[in-house]
Amino acid sequence: MADGAVIENAGTMALEGSWIPGESLHGVVEADKAAAALTIYAGTGGMVNTGTLRAVDGGTLELRDGTFTNSGALMEAQDGSTVFFSSATATGGTVQAEGTGQIFVYGSEIDGAPVTLWGPGQLLLYNGSILGGAVGNLGGGAVQVLGGDNRLSGPLTNAVGGQVVVSGGATLTMADGAVIENAGTMALEGSWIPGESLLARLEVEGDLTLRGGGVMELRGTYP
Repeated sequence: MADGAVIENAGTMALEGSWIPGESLHGVVEADKAAAALTIYAGTGGMVNTGTLRAVDGGTLELRDGTFTNSGALMEAQDGSTVFFSSATATGGTVQAEGTGQIFVYGSEIDGAPVTLWGPGQLLLYNGSILGGAVGNLGGGAVQVLGGDNRLSGPLTNAVGGQVVVSGGATLTMADGAVIENAGTMALEGSWIPGESLLARLEVEGDLTLRGGGVMELRGTYP
């Protein structure tokens, strides 16, 4: 595609097969259609990104099925838009949401990249891991652990007005030496009746440092 070219896509765009060593995506890819997601498949050889992958104007950008290697790159959900990782691994670069944007990590891993909510958006985890990079909920947003086994190995900052919520049946594991800076609210949700439970779990593999003047809550129903 020539410089400045525009693709109007209402379906799926895929990069499949073996990625040729040394080749990479340099430009800007934007998903801007609310009615249909723009899906990029990394493929068996993976994909190298040195540019920007972005969801805008209520669009959804789905990154799936392979490894996205980011070198100085940006993966971003702007206001009202979503970046959805599905069966994917993203290494390096920066992952962020502006405004009410959403980052959804579903059966996926973000490795070595900071993940930041700058506004009242959401970071959603379902069998998701963020390893080696700091997680920042800095603008009154929410980190929602929806289900499955999830893991953070870097520092977690939950600023004033922010929430970190582990839903019933979900597990959030913090790596040894992890630091939580909590000035907002952290909550474990769930319900329990004799012989049955749907409880949230916060597990720590070793030492955990918890700082800040925030609130820790247990929410749910218990007889």
